[in-house]
Amino acid sequence: MLKKFLIFAIIVTNLFLVYLSLQLVKEDKIIKELRQENLRLRAKNKLLARKLRALTVCKVTVTFYTLSKNECDNTPYINALGRKPVIGRDVAVSRDLIYLLGKYVYIEGFGVRKVVDLMNPRFKNRVDILVGGKRQARRLGKIENVKLVVLY
Repeated sequence: MLKKFLIFAIIVTNLFLVYLSLQLVKEDKIIKELRQENLRLRAKNKLLARKLRALTVCKVTVTFYTLSKNECDNTPYINALGRKPVIGRDVAVSRDLIYLLGKYVYIEGFGVRKVVDLMNPRFKNRVDILVGGKRQARRLGKIENVKLVVLY
């Protein structure tokens, strides 16, 4: 009887050891897959960071506009987002910078502004800041090579 019990105990122990080795093999596979996924995500993050750096800082030409019909389309009091423009906060961008629409940007020398409108298609790489009057717009004029940083 004792002999049978010992044989049974050895068989159970061997089965348990086999089970544990299978679990270790599974865990090793999972760890290996997680490491590969981690490496893949790190590479992807580096690529995204490079793209983000390339997109978030650029040099633009800054001009100024007012809400008059000869400077805007037929609806100067409605911007591209369908809202009323706010003087001192809103800017329009050229069509090549359309990806900035709805985002906040920092314009060097002018602070944080919200991109809410689009300019005429003939302009490239340009930001138009909304000001209160034509005299102020003419006085400020046109400024080239201004740093623009996309915030969010």
